[in-house]
Amino acid sequence: MFGTDAFNRWADQSAYLSDVETLDLPTWQQPIAFIHQFVLSAQGDGAGSLFYNHTENIDNVANSFDSHDEADLAQRIRRIDDILEPFVDDGPVDMQEILVEQCMNGAATGELADLDAALTARLADLYAKLEASAKANGWTA
Repeated sequence: MFGTDAFNRWADQSAYLSDVETLDLPTWQQPIAFIHQFVLSAQGDGAGSLFYNHTENIDNVANSFDSHDEADLAQRIRRIDDILEPFVDDGPVDMQEILVEQCMNGAATGELADLDAALTARLADLYAKLEASAKANGWTA
């Protein structure tokens, strides 16, 4: 990962929490957890996985980036969400299939490639911010 080993071990404790469990964390930990979950998912399946596997977390992830002065990443996520929204606005039963198609081969493909690249470029600095935030709130290695 991109933080120190101790920070990564600590952050990994939140890696597989549900959105409800993540929202039960102390307020300062929530953005760290949402970003860490997104990064792990993006590294495994690409950033598109947020939009077809974790739609419940789109706003949480975007807001978490905003809270760590990563407005570009937050805006990219919101832009992709806006692109995808018309395809699933009426709640189709095959929503996930539609979102996968639009992410992989459709309207959001280019924006997702740009998001993946921007995220990769920012990872070291992003994890430095996350770790600094944790330390500022009392986390110690």
